[in-house]
Amino acid sequence: MTAWRENLILLTLWGMNLSWLYGWAAVLMLAGFGRLFPQSDAIMLSGLAVLLTVFTRRRGWRNVYILGLHLVVLILACGAVLYHFAQAELPFYRVVWLVELFSRTKSPGQWLLLGVALGWGLAFWAAGTRLAARPRDHITISNYFDAGIIAFVLLHLLEAILKTEGGIVLTELSLPRIFLAFFLFGVVAFCLARCQGQGRSDFLVGFRGIGVVLGFASLTLALGGGLIALFLPVLTAAAKTGVAVLQTVFAPAGAFLVKILTFFFGHGRMKQDQAGTQSGQDALLQTITGWQPEGWLVLLQEALLVLTIGVIFLLALALTVLVGWQLVWWLAQKTGKASPGPSPWWMVWAMIVKIAAAFAAKLRRLRRPSSRAADPVQLYRTLTIWGERSGLALLLSETPSQ
Repeated sequence: MTAWRENLILLTLWGMNLSWLYGWAAVLMLAGFGRLFPQSDAIMLSGLAVLLTVFTRRRGWRNVYILGLHLVVLILACGAVLYHFAQAELPFYRVVWLVELFSRTKSPGQWLLLGVALGWGLAFWAAGTRLAARPRDHITISNYFDAGIIAFVLLHLLEAILKTEGGIVLTELSLPRIFLAFFLFGVVAFCLARCQGQGRSDFLVGFRGIGVVLGFASLTLALGGGLIALFLPVLTAAAKTGVAVLQTVFAPAGAFLVKILTFFFGHGRMKQDQAGTQSGQDALLQTITGWQPEGWLVLLQEALLVLTIGVIFLLALALTVLVGWQLVWWLAQKTGKASPGPSPWWMVWAMIVKIAAAFAAKLRRLRRPSSRAADPVQLYRTLTIWGERSGLALLLSETPSQ
């Protein structure tokens, strides 16, 4: 099995396992304490456990180092869970909030809430560590899929019992969305596990490209749909935060742009009304700044906003992946077990140089005038066709030169 297929199977298994485990954590926390376990913390705990386990395997490190690394990251992740439930006003890096958390007087129910939250954090970490050590074969996928189906059936029964017997309605949780993510991850995992034969597949002539396109589109839609369904609350919070940050950052630039537009396009109106006072100019500026787009301008504004947020998000994601890749390369270089290859920064720089060189060559080709003379026969045929379409009949006595 190739490396990319194993990584995709691991990603789908992680999504399946996280879906039903988070469903149980959210339902039990809502039913028992009225507080929803944060999905961002669940993703962080499970994802860090999987990444650390995959990274430290077959590195030749001592078990003490591996356990120490897991323990340090686990303590920080559990601290993030406590920070969320403590609702502290201080930043996370200041340990004062942790001292205040344990120094305040709390009821037994509040202490029980913190203990249950830490227990679920340890459960997510243990599930991620165990998942990374499992083989990526069809039997493992079947076991995880069967366990998830049983867990969701019991979860829906528990939700029905809570609604009918206890009158508890879980309004802050969408179980169909979580089950949709689980099902899409399962479909992708089974497809990847079934298509791992060593033999070659023979395609009909002309249909190979269609198979590749349909396979890529199906994989992208299923995997992307599962990720969006699972990460929907996190993506919603990130979108709201991004819009708030953009409004804060571009507010001074917007006022400056309004002044520039007023200077260029409002100059004639101001020149005609020279008797206007400063209050009139302020009213004009207030009218311009208070203008709201209507019709298709609203759609254009929303499209530009979404495009800007998407570009910024992709750039930040690419930078994060590049920094993590560089860190992994540096750690692999320090171990000395195998040659890690060139630095990721040099690879990215080489790719940028190649793209710039190709773009410059294309521009030079467009700017360079064609040294090849025009074909007179082709020119004569073109003129003849143009004359027939324009109503100018060709006279037999005319020569091509005429």
